[in-house]
Amino acid sequence: ENEHIRQTPRGRDALSADERRGTSREKSAGHGTAAGVANVLLHDGLSLILCHIYNPMRRSVRDGGKKTFLFYIFQDCDAFFSLCTSFVTFILGFSNATIFQRWWRLRELCGTVNGKTVDTAVLLAAYARHESDLHELIRLLWLAHALHVHSIHNSETDATLELLMQEGLLKDGEEAEALRHCTTLASSTPASIVYGWFTIRVANSVVCDVPPSQQSGVLQLVQTNISAMRGAAADVLMYLSTPVPRAYTSLLEIMVTLFVLMAPLGLVPRLLWMAVPGCFIVTLIFYGFMSLGKQMLNPFMVRPNARSDDAFDTQGFLIGTRAACREVTNAVFQALMHREMGIYHETDVYFSFSHLELAAPELHSGRFYVGSQRCKGAAARALGAVLS
Repeated sequence: ENEHIRQTPRGRDALSADERRGTSREKSAGHGTAAGVANVLLHDGLSLILCHIYNPMRRSVRDGGKKTFLFYIFQDCDAFFSLCTSFVTFILGFSNATIFQRWWRLRELCGTVNGKTVDTAVLLAAYARHESDLHELIRLLWLAHALHVHSIHNSETDATLELLMQEGLLKDGEEAEALRHCTTLASSTPASIVYGWFTIRVANSVVCDVPPSQQSGVLQLVQTNISAMRGAAADVLMYLSTPVPRAYTSLLEIMVTLFVLMAPLGLVPRLLWMAVPGCFIVTLIFYGFMSLGKQMLNPFMVRPNARSDDAFDTQGFLIGTRAACREVTNAVFQALMHREMGIYHETDVYFSFSHLELAAPELHSGRFYVGSQRCKGAAARALGAVLS
């Protein structure tokens, strides 16, 4: 799909801009990893030096020597380090729990949009009687899903609409102009507009194709899915537009950094030579979990054609959801057509003028219209005779 998008100038510009931002993100992540390794080596080296300084003083005091001012500094650092450990542990644990809850909620919202899209496709395939109508409904469903993904990445309006037209999801003309009039694509408004178009087409299709006794139930199921998809898409943008305050994350980073820097002074009086691996473990745990929380603040990747273990692959969401919709609709719609063409009862008949051409004038009364309709009595017996 990206190679197809690259064939247009605007598509190349959009992808190249995303790739540049992705390269910058990879460089910053690499710098963060290098900084973490440097901190571990620095703290281990500092703890080794402090061990050589403290060990002679410890031996002197043990042999009855006088306690120096530096010896008391080491002892006070040990007590202060024990006091700060519980405080920093609580703050870091609370922060990571909040960030993980936010990360998991975003994952659930994305799963709601993906899952409800497939559920709606199943309903459409089960009740639609015209393949052209089914394709049009699926196109609008995919268009709304694609606009949701582009709103997450704050894509440019013209380039995004060009990509959607190249993919065949957006029609040039009234649809494209309606979306161009939106202030920005980085909101839930464009997707809500498309869901409105989808609702109108679904209502028309249900009235024409579904028996009257089932129309209200089908419309309610589809409308419930539409409301869930639109609400989840809006909630994703709400989470992204209200990030964790920078002051909070900055204060947490300062506290953890000071705690880790103080770890050699606090561990050497207590562990002596074991303080060297102890500082390594303390730095790995506290600095590592802080860095992990910072990585989870925004779980959406920048490049649409990249995969990463610490980010959501939104392009993978699109491709997987479209593949599931395509396979499900093809299988369900074909099975429905085979059933409709092969099963007819004498007193309870379903028929579709799109598949049958009946010459009997008495069957073309005002009750029948293009689509599927239940008929009973004399008309059913007459139609059954013609079909047999």
